[in-house]
Amino acid sequence: MLFLKNNWHWMLFVVVIFGGIGVVLFIQLNTDTEPKTVFNPPSEETLQDVQDKLAAQKAQEADGTNRPPPPGETHETGHWHDDHWHRTAPIKTQDVSTPVPVPVSPATHLPLLVEIENPILKKPILLRTINVDGIDIEWGTLSPDELAEAIAKLERREITEPDGYYYRRRSDGSLLFDESGYPILHKTGEPFISVAWTMEFRPPPEIYEEYKQLARRRNLLDPSPELNSIRARMKRMERTYAGPLPVTFGISCAGNDIETQVNRAHETIAQLKAGFFRQLGIEYLLRRY
Repeated sequence: MLFLKNNWHWMLFVVVIFGGIGVVLFIQLNTDTEPKTVFNPPSEETLQDVQDKLAAQKAQEADGTNRPPPPGETHETGHWHDDHWHRTAPIKTQDVSTPVPVPVSPATHLPLLVEIENPILKKPILLRTINVDGIDIEWGTLSPDELAEAIAKLERREITEPDGYYYRRRSDGSLLFDESGYPILHKTGEPFISVAWTMEFRPPPEIYEEYKQLARRRNLLDPSPELNSIRARMKRMERTYAGPLPVTFGISCAGNDIETQVNRAHETIAQLKAGFFRQLGIEYLLRRY
């Protein structure tokens, strides 16, 4: 008791201090005032400006206007679509009254085979057999867009065909194309000719000379073991040196005078075959086929 009597004023001081701290904490924890904002949101005008810029950027990415055009092109002549450049400039229209010829062999004026490195076997290739200069559009010089537009015009029959000629079509009226993807202009009354690549005996020159010597020897021999040996050797050479050749031709005729058309077709095929073999560098095999 003596201790409490002598130190009561210190105890009172401690009670007051802790009481004040409690009041302050109670006021802070039970206040009804809103907290102060520490972030000012952007105005509606600012948000709209950002949204407009994002929309413009997406539009540029979609149409490629934020990418430089390829060499020789401008944004006025085309646009990007994904990773492909599409030309939109108007194509140069050609005077169909005086069309220029399709690219052909300068020696025969007949078409050149396109797929000579890796041809598809047994697939009939429709051939153009026109050999008169100045009657067809110069398809090989057209850009992809120009080619597509010219073909679309032909499909709609907006291009006049030269007198005595017509573009070949299927029974439903759609165009037929050659192996280059070009429409086929055909002369009225002429037969239709196609060719297919097949696997044939295609030896190099020195092997072919040896083969011919064996053939001459074979023709002089009577049945014998030597004859059988020569025949077996020739068969092995034929299997070893087999390769694709365009020697299987098809002929289709329409109208009257079929016999005359077939005769003309055989003459044209002889010219075509000679041209094809020259392209392949195997003219020495012409007599065999």
